[in-house]
Amino acid sequence: MAQAPHHLIDIIYPDANFNLAQYQQMGYAVIAEIHRRNNLPLLVGGSGLYIRAVLEDWQVPEAAPDIDYRRQLEEKAAAAGPDVLQQELMRIDPAAAENIDPRNIRRVIRALEVHHRTVTSFPSCRSKIRRRITPSQSALPLTEKNSTAARMHVSTKCYTGIGR
Repeated sequence: MAQAPHHLIDIIYPDANFNLAQYQQMGYAVIAEIHRRNNLPLLVGGSGLYIRAVLEDWQVPEAAPDIDYRRQLEEKAAAAGPDVLQQELMRIDPAAAENIDPRNIRRVIRALEVHHRTVTSFPSCRSKIRRRITPSQSALPLTEKNSTAARMHVSTKCYTGIGR
């Protein structure tokens, strides 16, 4: 870690509240700082969801968590099964229900929560079309799927840089 600056490590306590919107803003600021130094930012580790949200500029809902409402929904799912939540989501926000895996209870609950707080459709809060980090900006996400190719790219860049 001493050879290359690392960012956004140990930034919050494990029991502190932290959300996707906060991560995006911090990520955008660090990426901009790295670009100002004419360096290549590497997005490594963490949740694929969080990395995609940064790379794809998701429009995160302006709906603060409602812990009591979440608890009610979790209890409802525990008592009647997760399908009851999916059916409720289908009734109030069919577009969200079609785009969210019904087995992903956490996302189903969040979609219901966003609708409860904002009366807004969950998918309309995300834009996966526009990319904030464009290919020309060269942010390189490192995931298990592309780690070999990415490491080769980084090794080549390092070797080329050293050879200058």
